[in-house]
Amino acid sequence: MGRILSFATAVSVAILAGACTGQAVINNTDYYDTYNPMNFTLYHTGRDTELRVMGEASFGLDKADLGRAVGHAMYGEHTGRPSNFTLTPGPSAEKNLYVIMAFNVEEDRDLCQSAPELAPRPVTGRTILQGAWCWGEQTQSYVRAESPAARPGDAMFNRMVGAATRDLFAPNPDLELREEGDDSPIP
Repeated sequence: MGRILSFATAVSVAILAGACTGQAVINNTDYYDTYNPMNFTLYHTGRDTELRVMGEASFGLDKADLGRAVGHAMYGEHTGRPSNFTLTPGPSAEKNLYVIMAFNVEEDRDLCQSAPELAPRPVTGRTILQGAWCWGEQTQSYVRAESPAARPGDAMFNRMVGAATRDLFAPNPDLELREEGDDSPIP
């Protein structure tokens, strides 16, 4: 399955830009050919959405605490009525759709198929987030963001997760590719 859009940027430029400015950046967003922005509205708004998190060890947290922090940071960061992103969705959740938010794990744009096998990355003084919106094992959208060492619950972490959420569920993804090195700083 191919990607129809890719806002790819040079990771080295992103690291350099983020390191120099001390701010978080979104440095990659991919929308796959099955991506339909209306699916979020149809299947997630006003309902529970299954959230799968990885990388809790890099923060010294258990999965439940990381899940609560990530779900809180994601809440309301998309168009439409809010969705409740949770590790334990109730009966309102669409069973085949879920979101993965993986922190400080090896890079893989196909998180929907490979997430359980991803190994932790070495600690670098930066927090790296990879997120994916999945329909079964098919990736609908993928985002990569990074920031100076952010911790769950702090303002930098919440801004990075919020921006990644907005990109994962973009209602009108920009159809033009970004120029290489055109990172999107997170305000």
